[in-house]
Formats: sequence, structure tokens, C-alpha cells
Amino acid sequence: MKKLMLGVCAAALIAIPLVGYSVAGTDSKSGERLSDAQVRTLLEKQGYEIIRLEHDDDEIEVYVKRDGVTWELELDPVTGKTLEQERKD
Repeated sequence: MKKLMLGVCAAALIAIPLVGYSVAGTDSKSGERLSDAQVRTLLEKQGYEIIRLEHDDDEIEVYVKRDGVTWELELDPVTGKTLEQERKD
């Protein structure tokens, strides 16, 4: 019985860090990137007019206009979440 418990504890000590690593490894870089059409649809639903759209390695850079104000947005390439925004006027 002691050997069985020791084996279960040893297995748990090995498995717990591996499970944590696999969950931590599910960042946005591991998913499928958004297409230009998907990005345009996402931003147009928010009321933006797209001026320019570029895909970089780790972000999507978009120049947009809304309510007469021009913005530069940096988006996550998988989720479309705004990472940074800068007013350009």
C-alpha cells in the first residue's frame, strides 16, 4: 500500500508541472491568425473606417478613422484584441 501511494504521489509531482506548462503555452501565438476580411469586419462593426491594414509577425497594424479622428491600432493577430492605440491627428 505504501508503494502504491508513493507511486501515485510521484506521478502527481511529474504531471502537475506538465499540465501547467500546457495551459501556459496556449497563448495567442499558437492559434490561427485572423484574415484581412475578418479584421475589417471586426473593426467596421465598431464603427471604424479602415485606411490601411498590415500583418506583422506578432501583431496587426491598422490605421483607422472614426468620428473624424485617425487612429493607429495594434491588434493581436489571433484574437483581434487591441494591444495599443495611438491617436494620429
